[in-house]
Order: sequence, then C-alpha cells, then structure tokens
Amino acid sequence: MSVVVGPEAGPQTIRAWGPGLENGIVGFAIEGPSQAKIECADQNDGSCDVLYWPTEPGEYAVHVTCDEQDIEHSPFMALIAPDDQASHASKDAEGVPVEVQVRSKGGGVYSCSYSPSSALKHTLALTWGACSIPRSPFRVAVGRGSHPGQVKVFGPGVEPTGLKANEPTHFTVDCTGAGEGSAYTHTHTHTRTHTRMTEEEFRY
Repeated sequence: MSVVVGPEAGPQTIRAWGPGLENGIVGFAIEGPSQAKIECADQNDGSCDVLYWPTEPGEYAVHVTCDEQDIEHSPFMALIAPDDQASHASKDAEGVPVEVQVRSKGGGVYSCSYSPSSALKHTLALTWGACSIPRSPFRVAVGRGSHPGQVKVFGPGVEPTGLKANEPTHFTVDCTGAGEGSAYTHTHTHTRTHTRMTEEEFRY
C-alpha cells in the first residue's frame, strides 16, 4: 500500500490501490483542526484520486476505509503547515520585538528586511514548518550607525571673513548624535603658484 502526501499546505493528494480495494465500498474521512472539503475523482480503472483542502494548519488524520474499516496504515497523519511555512521573530537585547518585512521571491526564496532602532545586540529566530533552521537563532551586533547630517561645525576658524595670517584660530566639530565614524579635516592653502593641503583624522 503506497500513499503519497504532498509536502506543502493546500490541496493534498492521496492515492490507494491494490487487491484489498478491488471489492467493497471505499470511503474517506479527514479529522483535524478544520473541516476539510473532500473531492473524489473516479479514474474508471479501479482507482480514484482524492483531493482535500484543509483551511487551518495542524495535524490531520486521513482515513481511507473499505467497507467502513480502515485499510492498512490508515489513518495517515499529515502535518499541514501555514500558507507561509517560513516564520521569523526578531528582538533586541531588551526583548523589544523588531518588525521584519518578508517578501516572497518565488521558488521557495524569501527576501527579509528590518530596521534596528537601537544599538543593541539583536536575536533573529527563523523557522520552517514550525522547526528551527540550522544555526538559528542568529545573534547580530548592531552599532550606533553613522549619521553625517547630525555633525555640526562652528567657530571662528570656519567663518568666511575675519581671519588674519600668522594668528592662530580654531573651530569645533560636534559629533554628538552622529553615531560611529571618523572625521577628516582638509586644509587647502592657495598661493599664486600652488595649492598645499594638510589632512587630520579623528574618531568619534
């Protein structure tokens, strides 16, 4: 007795054949979390194809009977996964959930994206068919990021006028709230014959 159960949620096909079904009345029944619609197609060769449509995920018992008695190995147990078998969960180190956007690219491939809102370690747990995939959960270290638009520069050294040769000046670079990164200063000295540049780097 051979039974083929489709691996994906949706219409499931079970076929049963052999001498044990040549005489008698064959019946089918589905037990599970939802009432599944059943369709039977007689192939006119002593066999029939049976389709059923579960509407809720979970474990289903598929009964194939002959004269109201379960045939050998019946009921057949089928685990119906949700429409999207891939699931995900992301939290930061404080346990705050992080929204993950999932987009199916077809062929069993999914594109996932998320935007961490805090510079903390995050945990991403991925499952397929309610089972964790290899290496899941994933631990991700999230830095503060870099936000150049938050850098402020001010002081007499950056004013368009008022500076004098051979007199020291200064300016302030405020990187508060700019995240992680390196700041560079470039000074160009223009003369009639050449341009000289000096460069300084400092981290914040």
